[in-house]
Amino acid sequence: ERGHHSIVDLLLAHGADPNIHDFFKRTPLHLASERGHHSIVDLLLAHGADVLATDIAGRTPLSYAETEEVILVMTGLTEDLNRQDQQTGNTLLHSCCLHGREEAAKHLIEKGVRIDLKNKKGESALDLALANGLRRIASLLPGYLQSPLSSTGRFERDFEVVKDDQHKDGVLGKGAFGRVFKARKRGTDDVFAIKEIPFPPEDAEKILREVRAAMELSRACDEILTHHDAWLEDRRTSDEVSHPLFQAQI
Repeated sequence: ERGHHSIVDLLLAHGADPNIHDFFKRTPLHLASERGHHSIVDLLLAHGADVLATDIAGRTPLSYAETEEVILVMTGLTEDLNRQDQQTGNTLLHSCCLHGREEAAKHLIEKGVRIDLKNKKGESALDLALANGLRRIASLLPGYLQSPLSSTGRFERDFEVVKDDQHKDGVLGKGAFGRVFKARKRGTDDVFAIKEIPFPPEDAEKILREVRAAMELSRACDEILTHHDAWLEDRRTSDEVSHPLFQAQI
């Protein structure tokens, strides 16, 4: 867990069990993988650590992998690359698309992992890559050019604009940074304020990082306003700009 390679090496040389586990059934390989200690991962694997050992949550060491080095080492030792997390339904490819691990994603795709699997929110790896502004990773996935986000995006798919006497067009407000829509999530009674911020496509990743950072900083005032989510869409208009949608729950 703390990255002490020499101590781990000494313990293994004196017969320590590489597959011993704690109360949560996490093995040393789980911890080294999560912490990104790839040299210790190599050492444990060389002494027979089980790549498919599952903890109390049903997760393998590979599902905890935090660095591309660890992912690339461990994927060569198991065929079970499509395992889905019991809590989220995410696969390793989903995780790469969430955290921007381009080389690992490319490696997984080359090994033939399933790209059609969806997590418990109904999201594919491509959905996550696009939603996080990771166009380079998204472009590695078959179906990228035919993605429904290029025409009918998440806004139209998941929400409907709410129009009333005060807001006949469903727009709560307009400003220099875009419009704010009043929208209901389809199939529910949940109503959100969704802000649309236009920007050039080349600024996509930068804008999304800034929006998500603002969301994290705002969590301290969640009794006033709860930020629900943020995503990107290619909603081209006459001026050929892309629009991300910043969504805040009200």
